[in-house]
Amino acid sequence: MTGSKWQVRRRHGCAALLALVVVAAGAQDDERRRQDSAGRPGPPVVFVRVELPIRRQVDDDAVAEISKRLQQLERSATRPLVVIEFHADRSEQADQSRFEDALSLARFLSGPKLRRARTVAFLPQAVHGHAVLPVLACEQIVVHPAAELGAAGIAEPSLDPTVRRAYAEIADRRRTIPEPVALAMLDPEVVCLEVELADGSRRFVLQSEVDKLRAEGQVVGETVLGQRGAALVLDASALVTRYGFAAHQAGSMADLAAVLGVPPAALRDDPSASRKWHAVRLSLDGIIDAGKVKRSIRRIESARAADPQIDLLFVALDSSGGEPSAVLELGHFLARQESLRTVAVVHHEARSVAALIALACDEFYVAPSAVIGGDGSVSLSNRELADMKGSIIELARRQQIDWSLPLALVDAKLQVYRYSRVNGVGQRYLCDEEHRGLPEPDQWRRGAAVDIGADGISGKQAVSLGLARETIASLDEVAQRFGVDRELREAKGQWLVEAVQTLGSQPWFARTLLFIAFFALISEASSPGLGIAGFVSAVCFLLFFWAAFLNGTAGWLEVILFLGGLIFLAAEIFVIPGFGIFGIGGAVMLLASLVLASQTFIVPHNSYQLRVLARSLWLVAAAGCGVLGGIWVMSRYLDRLPMLNRLMLGPPTGEEAEVQQQRELPVSYQHLIGRIGTAVTPLVPGGKAEFGEETVAVISEGDLIEKGDRVIVMDVIGPKVIVARASTDSQLDRGIRE
Repeated sequence: MTGSKWQVRRRHGCAALLALVVVAAGAQDDERRRQDSAGRPGPPVVFVRVELPIRRQVDDDAVAEISKRLQQLERSATRPLVVIEFHADRSEQADQSRFEDALSLARFLSGPKLRRARTVAFLPQAVHGHAVLPVLACEQIVVHPAAELGAAGIAEPSLDPTVRRAYAEIADRRRTIPEPVALAMLDPEVVCLEVELADGSRRFVLQSEVDKLRAEGQVVGETVLGQRGAALVLDASALVTRYGFAAHQAGSMADLAAVLGVPPAALRDDPSASRKWHAVRLSLDGIIDAGKVKRSIRRIESARAADPQIDLLFVALDSSGGEPSAVLELGHFLARQESLRTVAVVHHEARSVAALIALACDEFYVAPSAVIGGDGSVSLSNRELADMKGSIIELARRQQIDWSLPLALVDAKLQVYRYSRVNGVGQRYLCDEEHRGLPEPDQWRRGAAVDIGADGISGKQAVSLGLARETIASLDEVAQRFGVDRELREAKGQWLVEAVQTLGSQPWFARTLLFIAFFALISEASSPGLGIAGFVSAVCFLLFFWAAFLNGTAGWLEVILFLGGLIFLAAEIFVIPGFGIFGIGGAVMLLASLVLASQTFIVPHNSYQLRVLARSLWLVAAAGCGVLGGIWVMSRYLDRLPMLNRLMLGPPTGEEAEVQQQRELPVSYQHLIGRIGTAVTPLVPGGKAEFGEETVAVISEGDLIEKGDRVIVMDVIGPKVIVARASTDSQLDRGIRE
């Protein structure tokens, strides 16, 4: 009795322990799903794109790349995920894959080397011909809504037993698609049926087996797959919904990443593949306007025309924003480059719409502290944002990513949330509008909001959100990942034009031009007439505005303000006496033109523009301080410097100073008091009179004195000689005696 009770208790204890283990395992599984949905690192991913049709080189490259990546992940604690995208090459017929090469790849995918990995076949479009064989060799199939699979023997005029055995062997290894279905996809003469048996189960069988089951009375219902006399082809709906051969549908790479529970950036092929890249670099700095975009497109096209082997473009992006239409034009141009792999690298910033250029590239690498999106130097109105929305959605769909995050990088008011699948596997970042447009919106649960805001996101955040692939320290590091060891050459046009434009885009160049312009202007004002200094000042101001036009920060408003300010100042100095409204207004217009030429806006509308305004004011202030310092240096040392001493006259020395001092001594007429002279001109009341051999300007006391009359000097006040008519004999006698 005691032993029986003990056995019962032991069974109950084992059952309780088993229940605890199951509960703990379930809790761990739930925790793992929560971690995946929270954005923590999922399984290591090996992504390989297999271009159809499959030939020997395609097979060798795919096997070599997968083997190399799995070797790098040998010490990974998590089972690696191998994703193979079967992509049709438009230059050839995609259904003409060679059987031997397809079989080699299929045996590798289902062989012992990949036993530790989980293989997933992604079909973005129709897969026909012997490319069906390696698809059967994968553990899981994910299809695009427009994809289909089948017609494997379309390229074979006749099917020998070797081909049949190969399809049967691969299908039996993985059992992703049943062997009868695989044979029906291969041979038009093979008929596959789905039968419902008496025990309620369903099976896929060939015609011969159906006849046997019928004879045994086990068949309750049956359905023929496809059409008799034609190789079986199944569309996405049949593969996923009807028969369950495919695990999921994915309309984009973002959907694929979501159903697999991995970041979208992980679903890109390895840049360090054995392929030898021919690379070129495009530097894109400053404000992005229409002129800069056209020059960039010309540079890319010219570089590829000069070297048709170029297949890799690095876009070194450092921009605070730009014109929306120009940015979208360049973004769509980069996204359309099918034979050119584009890689964006951001070191400092890609603010506002400039972030769309990085997202339009095939790859996006970013420095950890770089700023992506948010407010930029160009403010966008609500109407501009509404007009851009359609183009951004189109660009995102072309790149097979969700459009909510790209739009939120431009529009800070758009609220984006992290959505997780109800089953806990996979996540994506969507706004409410995009979520409602999903095929199965109820399968996604909304989570926390993503804080982008007016300040944008950092490079680390861009990687965690799946926008960028990895953080990097330099462009050279990215180039090395692609196996590009030599120095990258720049995509350029004519070397002289490019050199001048590169110089004009440098911030220090504008500051130097302003300093020289003001310095030369002060020098010109200190000497009479127009000379070298005035010419230098005019040229520097012209170059300053040219650089501002080149960088997209100046327009005709700045030029009009500058010219108007000069005209008003000239009118105040040379036409209107004093220093009034024209002088003050002209000076304000000059300073305003220089400040506005250093930025893209008139009135700041966000925090970033306030910082830009402060830099612009500092630029003009620094130039002014430099001018003041230059004036002091000029007054002390300019006349002593060779070549520059002609810009300013030095003080006279030696005999020159003595002669000039004598010339500048005031004239004294005190010795003429009481002297009698003759008026040589009528005095009305001023005129001239002659006293001996000395002729001076005189002023009559009040009487009008005729020419030739005798006058006597009554008084001398400074330079004024006061005379009166000498009419009496006593005055004449006194004048003669004196």
